[in-house]
Amino acid sequence: MRVVLLTFAAALVAGVAGCPRPPQPAHVDPSQVTQLEIHAAGGATRYCPQGDALQLGGTVTTSDGKVIESWAPGASIEGRLPMTSFEWTTSWGSVDGDGRLRLPRDPIAALDRDVTIQARLVDRPDLVAELTVAPSYACGGTVGDSGVSGDSGWYGQDGARGQDGQSGTDDRAPTDGQDGGDGGGGGDAGDGGPGPSIDVALTRIETPRHGTLVAVRVVTASGDGFYL
Repeated sequence: MRVVLLTFAAALVAGVAGCPRPPQPAHVDPSQVTQLEIHAAGGATRYCPQGDALQLGGTVTTSDGKVIESWAPGASIEGRLPMTSFEWTTSWGSVDGDGRLRLPRDPIAALDRDVTIQARLVDRPDLVAELTVAPSYACGGTVGDSGVSGDSGWYGQDGARGQDGQSGTDDRAPTDGQDGGDGGGGGDAGDGGPGPSIDVALTRIETPRHGTLVAVRVVTASGDGFYL
């Protein structure tokens, strides 16, 4: 029994040792950090008042010249700083736990509002980086609503089962099986219902910073919205 247990233990240790190592975040000595910088994804310097949230990120430089980036959604944490390494503040809105700039969806309030974001390294609060982004009304967008879905189509009929072949013997060669029959076609789905009516009201707004903008109020069955 002892031999069996020892063999099992050795196999278990070998199995654990062979497991792939999970991704590991970067470990940085805060006292060795000499610089902190922040940026928006793609180097963006503008935000869309009613568009997707800007993804923010940071980089730190250490005394030996090494540059380490922060983690971002969709990326591996391997060799990157987790977002919990940073403390974010912003002059409008907030920054969520994934580093996204969450702003009120208010195009009028955003007209002349630059947003300044600051980040501090949690373990080195004396290191502060700042980024300012301006509003842009060139983002575009789509507003709509959908009608009632149509009825599902009928399933097709199963094809007939083919016949099995016969095994061979010493005196007889094996025979091939026969193909199964084709299945029947499925039925067409029903037409969807018409979409609800959409009411649109337009007006023009003159702004000193953005020039002429078109204000759009859209009313649908699911609610209404205001867009510039």
